Order: sequence, then C-alpha cells, then structure tokens
Amino acid sequence: MKKLSLYFFLGLFIFNSAYAEVYYCTDGAITGFNSKKDSYGTYSEDSVYFKPQRFTAHINFEKLQFGTKELSEFLQIKRDDGTTLFAATCEWGFGQTHMGCVSNNKTDLFSIRVENLEYVRSKNFGGGDSILIAYGKCEKF
Repeated sequence: MKKLSLYFFLGLFIFNSAYAEVYYCTDGAITGFNSKKDSYGTYSEDSVYFKPQRFTAHINFEKLQFGTKELSEFLQIKRDDGTTLFAATCEWGFGQTHMGCVSNNKTDLFSIRVENLEYVRSKNFGGGDSILIAYGKCEKF
C-alpha cells in the first residue's frame, strides 16, 4: 500500500510538471494615466503614479499559455472536468525570443522574454478607465 501511495504521488508530481510552471513576477516601474473619479474620460494630470504590482503567473512557453489570478484580464480558470481555460491568447514574437499575450477583450497586453524573463505589460482600454504600462521581471517560484 505504501508503494502504491508513493507511485500515486510521484505520478501526480510528474503529471503536474507538464503543465505551466509557476513564476513570481514583480513590476520594476509602472506609469500611466488615472481616470478622474466621477469624470468619465477625463484624466488627472497629477495621478500618473501607479503602485508596482507583484503577482504569481502560470507560464507554459511550449503551449503558449499565460495566466494569473492577480491581473484580472489574464485569469486562468479550472473547469469542472479538470482542464484549464486561459483567458489570454499567446503567440511567439521576434523569432521565438518573446511570448506575447493579449487578453480576450484585446485591451491588455503581456510580453515576456524567454531568456531572461523580463516583461512588459499594459492596460490600453481608455475611454474613462485608467491606462498604464509597466515593466518588470519574473523568476521561477
């Protein structure tokens, strides 16, 4: 019975390692325009500072998948059948040196370099919502 349990847990570990790996990402700097409260579409000149974020991300460069709980436009959702739905579409760029991902609503972007895990992300919706751009670095968790 102990051997069976050991094989079961090893199998789970090997099976799960084929999925996206977990990375810890931190913004180095972030800037943008905050929308003024109660004034849709008008941006505050003195509110260009945004607080850098830290987030964990599930990234699979082989399957071109990116998901995180902390950035709402890049959610990854576990379905009842055990599969995972990634709310972003990713593609290779610059000859497979960068993986670029765009949210389903096509307004949020995330681009990460494979070799050093440096990234750029942006929120581009506008029209009364805040607009931002950030850069940072991820590391394996």
